[in-house]
Amino acid sequence: QLIGGRQYYKTCFLKQDGTISDINGFNDINLNSVGMPRGNYYIAVRHRNHLSVMTSNPFVVFPVNDPEVLDFTSPEILLGKTNALKALQKRENNSIIYGMIAGDVNADGIIDEDDFLSIWDYRDFMGYIRPEDIRLNGIITTRDYNVSWNNRGRITLVP
Repeated sequence: QLIGGRQYYKTCFLKQDGTISDINGFNDINLNSVGMPRGNYYIAVRHRNHLSVMTSNPFVVFPVNDPEVLDFTSPEILLGKTNALKALQKRENNSIIYGMIAGDVNADGIIDEDDFLSIWDYRDFMGYIRPEDIRLNGIITTRDYNVSWNNRGRITLVP
């Protein structure tokens, strides 16, 4: 179910190139290890300082002989389509590369003044442990603030 159904979680790494791996670095994410019974599921990706994204339709997760690869950079499969993502750049064939929308520091699903103020309060802080490090480079600067500011007013479409 989209609303009110049981939720299952799997901790993974979201890599800089947009791929997701499990915590051991393997690119195949095994969802049946979290106790999911067979069935169709909406798949969501949450990140510590980005707006969440979710598939617009359920996918067969377990068991399946030929697992499906979900491309969350493709707006066609996502709830909200292009409104759920940010255009990042064009490929040589003129197709667009999309990514998750950065700047939701407090993880409330809205990029707003609370996020900007938190980034400003932690500017010049060094270390990867703070959600205010939007660019994930280990230091919080006005560039992190700018990323959040440029995405102001954006909200997650994930219920």
